[in-house]
Amino acid sequence: MWHPFYHWVRLYFQASEQHIVARRQKEPAVWDYLHWVYPRLNEIERTKSSLNYKDKLDDAELREWLKEELL
Repeated sequence: MWHPFYHWVRLYFQASEQHIVARRQKEPAVWDYLHWVYPRLNEIERTKSSLNYKDKLDDAELREWLKEELL
């Protein structure tokens, strides 16, 4: 799962994190798996890409990646 999906899981989880947290306050089971999967995918990424690894994208990087998704 890491190799083909990490980029999109990371991108959309980080972009939607505030929405996910707010929604889970009302419905705790919604996207519950992300809080299990995302840290594990990050750990794999950290070990595979240690020189380039960044725990969180900053706002400018996140916007740039999201803009590229539209193309």
